[in-house]
Amino acid sequence: MISILDEADKNKLEIDQLTLGILPYGSGNDLAKILGWGSSPQNVWSAKLGYLAELIINANEETFNIWNIQAFCRPNGNIY
Repeated sequence: MISILDEADKNKLEIDQLTLGILPYGSGNDLAKILGWGSSPQNVWSAKLGYLAELIINANEETFNIWNIQAFCRPNGNIY
């Protein structure tokens, strides 16, 4: 998801105008679980892609804040 947002920023797209679909494949597992899609793909999604498309089209939109945080480590190990 971060790479999609990075590309949108590079291309001067309005990030708050994007709608992304997060499914529980690969690195999307945690966010998909939080959004109620589960932690792994359902077998029916592969068998019936029309069913999956219908779920996506009818899904609720959620708004997320996007942060950019930088942390630095001092020689003594403290983070600032």
